[in-house]
Amino acid sequence: MYENLGDGTFAQRTPEGLGDESLRGLGVIAADLDGDRDTDLYVTNDVEPNLLYRNDGPFRWTELGRRASVATNDQGRAEGSTGVAIGDYYNDQKFDLWVTNCDDEYCALHRGMGRMSFSYATNAAQIPVTDERSIGWGTQLADFDLDGDEDIIIINGHLERYSPYHDQRPQLLENIDGKYFVLSGLDSKFFQTPQPGRGLATGDLDRDGRIDLVVTRINANCGLIRNESRGQGAYLTVRLVGTQSNQDAIGTVLTLKAGERSWVRQIAGGGSYASTHDLSVHFGIPAEATAAQKQGTSQPGTTSLRVDWPSGQTTEVAVPKLDTEMLIIEGE
Repeated sequence: MYENLGDGTFAQRTPEGLGDESLRGLGVIAADLDGDRDTDLYVTNDVEPNLLYRNDGPFRWTELGRRASVATNDQGRAEGSTGVAIGDYYNDQKFDLWVTNCDDEYCALHRGMGRMSFSYATNAAQIPVTDERSIGWGTQLADFDLDGDEDIIIINGHLERYSPYHDQRPQLLENIDGKYFVLSGLDSKFFQTPQPGRGLATGDLDRDGRIDLVVTRINANCGLIRNESRGQGAYLTVRLVGTQSNQDAIGTVLTLKAGERSWVRQIAGGGSYASTHDLSVHFGIPAEATAAQKQGTSQPGTTSLRVDWPSGQTTEVAVPKLDTEMLIIEGE
């Protein structure tokens, strides 16, 4: 770990609590996982237990992977973990962890139960139906169809060059009301074409409110995939700049309330695999939650946004309209 000295230079540190064993780390995500406004770390390892480091103060950490039930699968077996993402697929205001794994293994969905505790939810969410000898890499939780819940995308590709499964189809898992996932994108050429996938970065590249994809592939051109989903919902994109907090606002939690419903999102560092996503925060808002505002009959304050910064500050703003972008600077 390197400490930022604030003058463009870094100093190597040996943080208290970070293990010194040699593991095959492939993914890392930095986010506030226990709600105390500091940045925790979750590290995915190949064929070795994954690690969850709770931030206990400046350069002090406690490893809680097994205690938090995110070190292994539900049978206590370490898997070939690679990509990682954070989200709230269950829409219960608690952050979940998603991990892509090797072939003959199911990807791991860890439902957040609050305060650094998780429950293995792969089976309950019907993730096993997607298993097709895939090796998952880049990944993300995002609302691709603007219906208010976060879907999952997985970029696949085999390690062995001469394997008959070397090229593999990407997978899009559609979230059904926060309860379970179904394989989607069945009419998309991209999702039906086997390819040697690796990295995934997501962001709204054409600024139309729908999350697009950038995919890296072994010995092949980078893929640029435009999202043309025809959902009836609205969107809100929020860009943050920290002043007292870190400038990229890593670890900031945003809560959007529209009508009787609310959603949480967080800006995380790292994630996916050998890639990084756009740091703007994207909310998909279903049509039934936006009807009054689109018709101009909503009351002031019906749609609002709360921003909880790592510094301890909280910003609350009214959202005057949807299908737009907002820029929020900490303290202004």
